[in-house]
Amino acid sequence: MTPPYSPSPSPDDTWQTKDVLQQAKHDLQSHVSDVKAAAARTFDEVRSTAASTAAAARDGCQAVRHDATLKFRSYQEEIEHTIRQQPLKAVGLAALTGLFIGLLSRK
Repeated sequence: MTPPYSPSPSPDDTWQTKDVLQQAKHDLQSHVSDVKAAAARTFDEVRSTAASTAAAARDGCQAVRHDATLKFRSYQEEIEHTIRQQPLKAVGLAALTGLFIGLLSRK
């Protein structure tokens, strides 16, 4: 079987093909530029969101730390007040606690 006859391309067809290829190349470059711009915008949005989230987390951690410090100082003051009011009871309680921990660690 012989292939069907295909005439050689005319000069007009060659120029049309080149024009189509040039237009496709231009369109592709335009789309690539659009994708790059969209990626840059998305990256900036993610970065700003991450920065605000980190700042909120930092503020939350500082608030928790401040609250824990206040509670610790409050408990410390209560214990000091109790020890000053009843020193013998505090020493006895400490001795019993030490004895109990010693017995537990022995076994």
